[in-house]
Amino acid sequence: MVNKEVYIDFIIDCFGKGVIERGEVMAKFGEMWQTPPRTFDRYFKKAKEAYSEQRKEINDAKMSTAIEMEVEAVRSEINSKLDRLRILQKEIEDCVKELESGTTTQTFVIDGATTDHTRSLTVSEKVALRKAIKELQSEISKIQGDYAPIQNQTETKIILKDVE
Repeated sequence: MVNKEVYIDFIIDCFGKGVIERGEVMAKFGEMWQTPPRTFDRYFKKAKEAYSEQRKEINDAKMSTAIEMEVEAVRSEINSKLDRLRILQKEIEDCVKELESGTTTQTFVIDGATTDHTRSLTVSEKVALRKAIKELQSEISKIQGDYAPIQNQTETKIILKDVE
């Protein structure tokens, strides 16, 4: 029985090296051991089944690893609900700070050098900041589910008949 396992392992090794044709494997096998063709065919068949099973297991493992990697990549790219809320809240806080200070920093490039200049907000900039704050707060409310449901108006017609 030990020889049988050695024979099958030898044939599987041939498959692994790319030698898969029966005639080529039989020639290599015949260099090592003298067995009748029918006996070789039995070993060849069992080795082929074992090799197919090994390849299937390897391919399944590769596929599950690839799926796990894809899932992890998707998870890392998608912010959680809490992360999105924090980002929106930070944007609101930045807008409020700028609105409260009443100033903004403008950057100028003069002769290749950058210069920052602080100036007062214009009326249109203040309006834009207020609008941005309102939209960001609305987005937070939507994420949290705190917004009022949309009310649909319905018309009801009442038809009265004269009864005599």
